[in-house]
Amino acid sequence: MKLLDRFSASPYMKNKFDTRILNQIMGLIFAVKLKKGDILVYEGEVCDKMFYIEKGLLRLFSEKNGVEVSTWFVQEGQFVSPINSFQKEIPSHETMEALEDCVVYGIRKKLYLQLIGMSNRFAMFSIVELMQNLCEFQNQTILLRTLNSEQKYLFLKDNYPALLDRVSQKHIASFLGVEVTYLSKVIKKFKEK
Repeated sequence: MKLLDRFSASPYMKNKFDTRILNQIMGLIFAVKLKKGDILVYEGEVCDKMFYIEKGLLRLFSEKNGVEVSTWFVQEGQFVSPINSFQKEIPSHETMEALEDCVVYGIRKKLYLQLIGMSNRFAMFSIVELMQNLCEFQNQTILLRTLNSEQKYLFLKDNYPALLDRVSQKHIASFLGVEVTYLSKVIKKFKEK
């Protein structure tokens, strides 16, 4: 979904929304085109930007003892930032890698906060987006902390089926904390049912 359409679809921004504010918002953002394999943010880098994925798919991962551990996947229509880095101005715990060619829009934290101060509608839009992201984080917490490997796969299959079609088994296995061969067996088991 195009960013302008995302703003316009919000009940806080489409009814009597001041086009001057919308034009200001669009004038403050910047576009980044990524090729598959490009890095948007590196682990250890302080990131002062919020991003919107207009096209493509990103993988968030950390490196632990020389092994990449996928932490989540972000696709079209979603906002993302290494939130601890963005909020606390500390090094990011994650790298953000393009798994497909991407079109990403970004805004610097200082400008983002200025927009929130200028427009109650933009502030409400931001709060709703934040709450949606918190719901995603809660889903991930439930997924990773309370379910066994097969249940984790089923949770992804039921709640994020598009991701399973777009993300390699290697990255899904890394996210679930299982070996690729084990994930293949789980997938085969559920296809046979």
